[in-house]
Amino acid sequence: MQVALDELDREAGVALHRQLFDRLRDAIISGRIPPGGRLPSTRALNAALGVSRNTAIEALAQLVAEGYVTSIRGSGTFVSLTPPASVGVAPRAPACVQRSRPAGPQPPLSSRGASLRDAGAALRARWPAIMRPFDLGPGASHLPVRVWRAALSAAEAEAGRRWPSAGGEPELRRALAQHLRTARGMNVARDHVFVVRGVGSALDLIVRLVTDPGDTVWLEDPAAPQTRAGLDAGGLRMTHIAVDIDGFSVAQARGVRERPRAIVVRPSSQFPLGTTMTMRRRREILELAADLDAWVIEDDSDSAYRYSGAPLPSLQALDAAGHVIQFGTLRDILFPLAEPAYVVAPGTLVEGAASAVRTLDPPAPVVDQLALQELIESRQLERLIRRVRHANSVRRDALLAGLHPLPPGVTVQEAETGGHALLWLDGDDVSVAEDAARRGVSVFPLSPLYANAPCHGLLLGYAAFAPEHLRAHAVELRDTLARVR
Repeated sequence: MQVALDELDREAGVALHRQLFDRLRDAIISGRIPPGGRLPSTRALNAALGVSRNTAIEALAQLVAEGYVTSIRGSGTFVSLTPPASVGVAPRAPACVQRSRPAGPQPPLSSRGASLRDAGAALRARWPAIMRPFDLGPGASHLPVRVWRAALSAAEAEAGRRWPSAGGEPELRRALAQHLRTARGMNVARDHVFVVRGVGSALDLIVRLVTDPGDTVWLEDPAAPQTRAGLDAGGLRMTHIAVDIDGFSVAQARGVRERPRAIVVRPSSQFPLGTTMTMRRRREILELAADLDAWVIEDDSDSAYRYSGAPLPSLQALDAAGHVIQFGTLRDILFPLAEPAYVVAPGTLVEGAASAVRTLDPPAPVVDQLALQELIESRQLERLIRRVRHANSVRRDALLAGLHPLPPGVTVQEAETGGHALLWLDGDDVSVAEDAARRGVSVFPLSPLYANAPCHGLLLGYAAFAPEHLRAHAVELRDTLARVR
């Protein structure tokens, strides 16, 4: 059938197949191509938009993978009669069906659903859509767009000849395994690495593999709200263990009576404190997990951002018993060009992980994966990590220079890793953050990230801002702190 599609933007840093996928999906969601309707052929798409056959095949393959369309050999590609629930397309009700009275009360959310709703509302309130000074999050990638375009262009021909592989393309999994062996000292083979669409998908996959609803997990206190929300979504009971100067408090954990199914830690860049777990504490956690026959879920995010000294080995690299499941991401390096994440499963979980990821996580576009493989194998990623590490170090120094001299009652903790600094306060951090927000400055209060007795402080993101802007806004924040305290 004929359907009008917007022109593709060849100057954007977004692959043509992804742009075409988005336009066709929008046409399906809006009803311009109705359920059962036939999509334009690859020849028609070439005539209308000037895209290659391989580009069209890649976009159509992704629509098939996500359930929007069905491909019938010799006949064409048709919109699914039962589209994915996420698209929000409801079948038309027969004309004879009339609502004779207003709809009654809707069934309530589950307790897990209500918890997710509340967690999402809290995150939206803290992280507004418009970026403001000191917002947490990654900056634009230091990877030149021309380099990413070249990698995409080189990958398109091969991508058009294959269907996406569940768990990631074999070439990318092999390249990631080599990268982790080199950068993190890990003992990992290709088959142990699974590529997923984001850290949320990675944590969800792990939770489904090794826990059941109602199980107890031990979690660092404080912890990232996204991690807590992901565990809560799995129906898990969380016991919060304090983080001391060396990391997760093994001494406190050994005093807890209820045994955990898993221990969730972020040893190489603790969020929100920005500290690094000592080598001795890492070994103690592995001994604890072995004693309890518990899994260790290791979040290795931000491990590349250590500003002084060599990174310590990951828990997975130190684990001889096969208790550690690791996940991580390259989002902070590649954002917004790509946001891949990965899971590294021990041998006993490889088969289960392979089956689970095939069921739960639709594969990322092949062309993006092959482009990322090229960045890794050509050592572009390695050079990019060094550039980002240096740039963040300069940003951090500019921020700290603008904050000094600090007002009485305020001290700064110079984070060893990550993309934010931490100011310790002896007063109400929530009120200070609210006052700063009214002045157009976004600082995140520390105390809401604690489950137990909270400490007070402010998180100041610097990864997304130029050094000169950070210094100027830091001076304004310092003056605000002096006024409101």
